[in-house]
Amino acid sequence: MLPWPSGTGLGAPIRSQVQSAIKRMMVEDEVYKGHIYGFFDEATDFAEPSSGGLYSLSAPLIDIAASADINQIPVATGANTVGYVRVTRTGVISSAWLIANSNLAQSDTNYITFTFTNLGRAGTGTTAELATTPAGVNTTKTTGGQAISAGVPYIFTLSATAANLTVNAGDVIKVIATVTGTLANVVDMPQVFLGFSSVGGLSGLWQPFTFRTAGSPSVTVLANTADGVAQIKLDPTSEAQTAGISWGDQLLLNKPDSPVSSVVNVDSVEFRVFEAYLQIPVALTTNQRLLVGVGTAMSATNTSISKILAFHLEANMVPTLDARDGTNTNNQLAATRPLTLVAGQFYRFSISWVDAFNCRFRIDDHSLGTVTMGAIAATDLFQPFVYLQKASGVSVPSVLVDYLRAQCRRY
Repeated sequence: MLPWPSGTGLGAPIRSQVQSAIKRMMVEDEVYKGHIYGFFDEATDFAEPSSGGLYSLSAPLIDIAASADINQIPVATGANTVGYVRVTRTGVISSAWLIANSNLAQSDTNYITFTFTNLGRAGTGTTAELATTPAGVNTTKTTGGQAISAGVPYIFTLSATAANLTVNAGDVIKVIATVTGTLANVVDMPQVFLGFSSVGGLSGLWQPFTFRTAGSPSVTVLANTADGVAQIKLDPTSEAQTAGISWGDQLLLNKPDSPVSSVVNVDSVEFRVFEAYLQIPVALTTNQRLLVGVGTAMSATNTSISKILAFHLEANMVPTLDARDGTNTNNQLAATRPLTLVAGQFYRFSISWVDAFNCRFRIDDHSLGTVTMGAIAATDLFQPFVYLQKASGVSVPSVLVDYLRAQCRRY
């Protein structure tokens, strides 16, 4: 927010008078009161470093043999020692290592093989997180493997398939150490660590989210891209998938403050509660949709987002409007002034609300029209979001997001 220039003597927002034959009203221009706490304003352009995007999780490996339940890798052939890690934030596995309290020499006959499998949220996933080539990698074999030294990190080699390393909040990674032959000694107190990098530029409120069964939809920041651009992308798995960016279901945007439909509250600034600059690289096709706007908690079923004010695009690339206030339901409402978007071109999507009964949608300088959210309660709160979804199919839709911004009055 820009404060009032010093020395202007301005004590209130600048207002413009809009007049027609049937209506006259006062609206504030996009100039803000000098009080820096008068507005709540959050934005990201995916260019700033995100130190909060790196984190690690760990798990002990437990001997699961009958009556064992001990933190060690035993010597017996066929023994499995298992650990589990639950992912806390959508992102990418960037490193993995083991630390133990014992040494174990290399051997091509008596050795350990390590595997990491992403079970997903449902516990049925089969995605391998570690490399299996060249021969001996991620083992303690003499050929291609490495020894375990007490207190020294044993570094795992991750899968060369980038999509395998994409993880989602709630995924469970199962770690297994399998013994072949008879080890020279037990490996005592083995602890596995996984390092993760979440999406750069999304520190703080801005969070990636996904809904899927077995696939790996992703939200990533493209490297060496002018101005910083995030990519939301689904994968070829034929299943229902959703990926996007929101505030992680932290609902902080309050409602506009005009009290009744017949009165425009001149203290409601006609500024954009939501703004996004984004591109659809390849036109959406059947069973694909993009929603962009503000709403309550995210859901795998887009119509289950209980209250929403959003642009809605499907295969024809003609934006419609979603507006649900808890009483009135408008799904894919046709715009008063329709517009067909072109794939591969950036557009600025914005939503302004002067009052709850006049929520205006714009793409660049093209006004699509207004909708009402008149039944929302004074206590209703919202979050901004970009929501890309497919019902099925092997195509890989994506969206490029240059920046996102959301703001509202504090009082």
